[in-house]
Amino acid sequence: MKILHWNCQGLGSSLTIPHLKNIRKSHQPDVMLLVETKHVDSYVQNLAKDFGYLNSYIISTVGSSGGGAIFWNDRVKIKFLGNPSLYCTNMSVEDGTNVFWLSYIYGNPTWKYRQKQWQNMMISEVAGFLQDKPRLLLGDFNDIKCHNEKQGGVIRWRHSSSYQESSSSFIEMEEHTKHKFREINC
Repeated sequence: MKILHWNCQGLGSSLTIPHLKNIRKSHQPDVMLLVETKHVDSYVQNLAKDFGYLNSYIISTVGSSGGGAIFWNDRVKIKFLGNPSLYCTNMSVEDGTNVFWLSYIYGNPTWKYRQKQWQNMMISEVAGFLQDKPRLLLGDFNDIKCHNEKQGGVIRWRHSSSYQESSSSFIEMEEHTKHKFREINC
């Protein structure tokens, strides 16, 4: 199964759609997650059809910002847990052989809200939600693991990474859950 995540930073750029079409053609992802589409729902819905996806869920923009889309082909079955949102969407994904939870995360750009977002994820993990099958966390965390990942801009203080704090908590929790946490760097 192939899953593509793309922060579009707006679908209005003349390069974005041709580039996504090229990726779709050459890699044929079964699931495509787009964030920051910054476009009206009807345009994004038509884009799903243009890409050849029969299934889609559109997350509306707020004014001229945000927006998201989840496209998938018929080979994949997706069931959403609750209503998908721009910042966190949990879904069960199945393709016949693989069955897993996919938690799509788009870290809130505002640090205090992003920190609360990670705390809520930790609470649901401790409560035992989504532990009946493997779980994949995927997305744009809007955060860094290490200071050497950042170039320019304001220097972040040691404890300003909500991802760093939460990933440590996930690792510590391994002994209390039946799933092991593994980090994959791309």
